[in-house]
Amino acid sequence: MVFRKTLKNTIVQLSLLILLAFILQIFAASQGLMEKYFVLQTPLAEHPWTAVTAVFAHSGINHLTSNLTGLILFGIPVAYKASKLKFYLFFIITGSLAGISQVLTSYYMYNLGIGSEPVGVVGASGAIFAVIGYFMTSNRVSNYTSNLIPIPNKIRYLLYIAVATWITFATASPQSALIGHFTGLLIGLVAGKANILKASTNSVK
Repeated sequence: MVFRKTLKNTIVQLSLLILLAFILQIFAASQGLMEKYFVLQTPLAEHPWTAVTAVFAHSGINHLTSNLTGLILFGIPVAYKASKLKFYLFFIITGSLAGISQVLTSYYMYNLGIGSEPVGVVGASGAIFAVIGYFMTSNRVSNYTSNLIPIPNKIRYLLYIAVATWITFATASPQSALIGHFTGLLIGLVAGKANILKASTNSVK
């Protein structure tokens, strides 16, 4: 009974999907198919499915465990009050947009003579940063503060950009996808304020 209930948990299901993808990508790599099926890179039209599959793939055990830790820590409180379908879509869409923003920015900067040669990206960090941003602006404390100190939307969005920039650089590490992290976090901050994942009163989670 407890095991079945655990398997129905959104974060548990997502974690299992990520682990399954990690196993599949190991097999794909052994067949020389890793880049074709799991690595998001330019040109995007060549392997368009990687915009989604790359969200669930990871470069190694450390990358995998760090992202799973972030998903569990911040995903559980967000998913608790969220519609399961909305959370899944939010995770996939924000992860895809974060990855796309990273590879396109790297590609155009390289063509302008700025930065190193672009490489493909894998990982759920963009989606997890989006979940972190959502958590930051959708909790009771932030809602109370927002109601207590009204801020015009233009100023609010500038603050979100500043916060996203600061957190992105504060958590930066070698080979991290900074643009992807920034994109995910900014989307999450805006989405959390609007509370877009909230489950309807008559929905079944």
